[in-house]
Amino acid sequence: HSIDDIAVMRGFGNIEIYAPSCPLECRQIIDYALAHVGPVYIRLDGKDLPQLHDENYQFRPGQIDVLREGNDIVLVAMGSTVHEAVSAAEQLHAQGISAGVIAIPSIRPCDTQRLQELLKHYPAVITVEEHNVNGGVGSLVAEVLAEGGCGIPLLRLGIPDGQYAIAGDRASTRAHHGIDAASVVKSAVRMCAGA
Repeated sequence: HSIDDIAVMRGFGNIEIYAPSCPLECRQIIDYALAHVGPVYIRLDGKDLPQLHDENYQFRPGQIDVLREGNDIVLVAMGSTVHEAVSAAEQLHAQGISAGVIAIPSIRPCDTQRLQELLKHYPAVITVEEHNVNGGVGSLVAEVLAEGGCGIPLLRLGIPDGQYAIAGDRASTRAHHGIDAASVVKSAVRMCAGA
């Protein structure tokens, strides 16, 4: 997939857009898409990812997944970068920073009211995506915060506008663009410190 595919898809009014973060969620989204009447776009990752959900998990269109609760900052991610957010939250916890993690597997439809309610409980938000910073989950969160009148600081991490993802292995590419767990931790620490 290209780095701005979701931005293009969000411009089409009738297409559903999903970005699974683990094998179980992926299987359930594909099963849903096969039974659904209408266009569906699924952003898949080529790497074998570990499970994030237990066997009781049940995907539904529009849902927001709270993977970890926190008090100081919330990390919002989609697809495989959810794993970077989970890892970053664990590292932040070790530094005394309480970070929540929200995964958005359903870009359209999306329960934006639920997302807004969740975000309002945090003093700061960071979005993490392997995508252009415009048009993806960062833009979705920015829209939700703005339309809800939430004066919450937001940092969108992703591929900078006007750039392309560099060629290379996953770890070095994500580190270069500041979307690996270590980079997310640095950004969160700076944000929590008010820098």
